[in-house]
Amino acid sequence: MTIFGFVFAHLGGPTHGLVDGVLHPLVGPDHLLAMLAVGIVAAATTSRPGSSFARADPWAAPAAFLTGMAVGGALGLGGWSVPAVDLAIVVSVIALGVAVAGAIGNPAIWVPVLVLAGVAHGNAHGVEAPAAANPVLYVVGFLAATVALHVCGVVGGVTLRTRPLLRVTVGTCIATTGMLLVV
Repeated sequence: MTIFGFVFAHLGGPTHGLVDGVLHPLVGPDHLLAMLAVGIVAAATTSRPGSSFARADPWAAPAAFLTGMAVGGALGLGGWSVPAVDLAIVVSVIALGVAVAGAIGNPAIWVPVLVLAGVAHGNAHGVEAPAAANPVLYVVGFLAATVALHVCGVVGGVTLRTRPLLRVTVGTCIATTGMLLVV
C-alpha cells in the first residue's frame, strides 16, 4: 500500500519472528481493513435473516482468503513476488469494501475474489518472511493475527447484517480508504 511514497506494512528490514508476524496485519491499514472485511463478508453471506444463502458455509470466506494467503505466502517464501503486489492489495481492499457495502451477491462469486486477495496479502507476508530471525514464527504470527481479525470482522458483520445503512457506510468507508491508499 502506498501512501506518501512508501509502503506501510512492507517497510522491509529484518523482522524478528512471532511478534513481527502478529503486528504485520495490524499496523498496515491495507491488511487490517481487508482482514476485517473478510470477516464481515463471511457474516453477511451466512445465516443472514431472509437470505437465500442462509445455509452457506460460515467458514467459506475466511477459508478462501486463508487458502489464498497460504499459497501467496509459499510463493513469497520461494522467492516469487506477485507483480504489483501493493496495488493488488489496495484493489482487494476496495473490492472487499464494495462487498461489505452490499454488492456481495452470491458467495460463489466472492470465493475466487477472496482467494486472489489472499494470494496478494500472503505473498506480501511471505516475501518478508525470509528476513525474519525465525520465519516459522513469523508465519504463525501473521496467520494468527489474520484469523483474529477475521473473527472480529464476523462479530461486527453479525451486527451489520441487520443494519443495512450502517453496513453500506462501513463498506463505503473501507472502499474509500482503499482508494485513498493509492494516492
